[in-house]
Amino acid sequence: MPLTNSKRPKRKAAGSVQSIAATSQIKPEHFTMLLNRHAGNDVNIQRTRLYLAMQFALVTTFEARKYLDVIAPAQRIKEMRESGISIDTLLVNIETDARIIHRRVAMYVLQGGEL
Repeated sequence: MPLTNSKRPKRKAAGSVQSIAATSQIKPEHFTMLLNRHAGNDVNIQRTRLYLAMQFALVTTFEARKYLDVIAPAQRIKEMRESGISIDTLLVNIETDARIIHRRVAMYVLQGGEL
C-alpha cells in the first residue's frame, strides 16, 4: 500500500498526537500490530508502516528497526520528505536492550497539518 498524495491518511499536529503518553508497553504492541497488518519488506510497505507508526508516536531508528522491520529508517524518512511529508528529526540518547546508552539517535516526529 504505497502512500500516494491522494491516499495519505489525515494526520494531526505532532503536539496533539498522544505520542508522549504512549507507554513503553503500548508502543511496541502497536508497532507489532502495524508490522503484522502491513507485512512485507517492499520499500512502499516499509514507508507505510513507518508513517502510520509516526501518527501514533515518536519513532526512533532503533524502534523502526526492531518493531517495524524498517532496516534503513533514515532513507525511508528521506523518501517521505521528498514526497512532501513534513518530518522533524530530534537527536536523543537512548538505552538499548543491552543496557548500553547510545547518544544522538534520531527520533522522528511527524509534523501537523493536512496534506
